[in-house]
Amino acid sequence: MELSTDFLRTFITLATCKSFSITSGKLHKSQSATSTQVAKLEEQAGLKLIDRSQRPLRLTEAGEIFLSYAKEIVTKVDEMSDSLRSLSTGNLGEVKIGATRSVGTFLLPKIVRGILREFSKLKILLITQPRSLTYELLQESKIDFAVVLSDIPPKGFKVTPLSSEPLCLVASSKHPLAKHKKTSAEQIKKSRFIIGIRANGYSEMLDQLSKQSGLPEPSATLQISTLQGRTEAAKAGLGVTVLPRFVVQSSIKSGTLTEVTVDDIHLPTAEIMLVERSRITPRANVELVKKLIVDKLRKR
Repeated sequence: MELSTDFLRTFITLATCKSFSITSGKLHKSQSATSTQVAKLEEQAGLKLIDRSQRPLRLTEAGEIFLSYAKEIVTKVDEMSDSLRSLSTGNLGEVKIGATRSVGTFLLPKIVRGILREFSKLKILLITQPRSLTYELLQESKIDFAVVLSDIPPKGFKVTPLSSEPLCLVASSKHPLAKHKKTSAEQIKKSRFIIGIRANGYSEMLDQLSKQSGLPEPSATLQISTLQGRTEAAKAGLGVTVLPRFVVQSSIKSGTLTEVTVDDIHLPTAEIMLVERSRITPRANVELVKKLIVDKLRKR
């Protein structure tokens, strides 16, 4: 069904004015042109949209439904035109991105910096929060979209998987376990583990995934609330910890951390996801930033 926005605007005006003559005068069209446009919409819909036997005119039941969709379509077309106009003039406005702390700390800053270099008039607000708070901001339309690391897609949102992120067990390069190519479960059990605090859902996710992989329960633990804190504690030789690879890959490359391999144990992966509200009105600046971020994260 091909719909002309000009025809839809005519129909919306007619629904308000309830008269072909008044509608024609308001739109500066002939009455025959107005009537033809509405008749064409009815032909395409296969239903009568206007009850012409009434004075003033009334919408049929199908017409009421059609009107609600017509308004939504025209509104989105107008918003798209405004966004594209802003894009063409360089006035890109602000894009608000939500992110879980690991993604917002270790992945997005470099990507955002590249975007701002290319589009200097664009404004990007990056808000890092725990997953639950990020989803609340998204639900309340306080952010345009979110990029999260999670093991489970959130319900009630549109979710686009971007990449699988392996978890790895790491320790200081000076830690006793770093001397072995492979470590036994018994050695791991005797080592101090650096874990997250129980009130932190994100840390609990990592620790739960570690247990599911078969890693033994450690005899001693050190609790630290942030992933950055866990990383620094591991570097200082305070224990071993499980973290997403992207968090520690630079430290492994520099030699300050070593990945510890355990016999017969394979750590699972988590997923980087783009999360959006199910029903959104596209904005050119948001779509531009979203595409650039998605492309960069998928190419990692």
